[in-house]
Amino acid sequence: MTAQDSKHIKSSDLLPRPRINPSHGNHVNYPEMQGGQASIIIPAYPGLAIGQTIRWTVRGNGLLFGHIEVKSLEHQYKDVVNGIVFRREVVEAKYGVRQDGHDERLSDHSFYIVDDRPADA
Repeated sequence: MTAQDSKHIKSSDLLPRPRINPSHGNHVNYPEMQGGQASIIIPAYPGLAIGQTIRWTVRGNGLLFGHIEVKSLEHQYKDVVNGIVFRREVVEAKYGVRQDGHDERLSDHSFYIVDDRPADA
């Protein structure tokens, strides 16, 4: 079996990790979320093009997902994430990008520890 036949993506082929804001390193402080919301930040990378769609997911207390249509080239792309997903100890964020039905390119995963969650979490 060659590397091309592998069912696993080499880490060097993964897109850059997304970031959650507000965060401090790999920690999200729940009380810092304005209006009970956070943002997912997708960094631009070489090869990102107008017309592509960024599909993101954040998994924690449930699974939230959304998409961003790339209409212009920016240094980053941002979307709102409902804070309910952060009512777990650990949250995972990731995204994929596709264009015109072509294969999706995947990002590396980001994991965050959520501090000071509400007592009912």
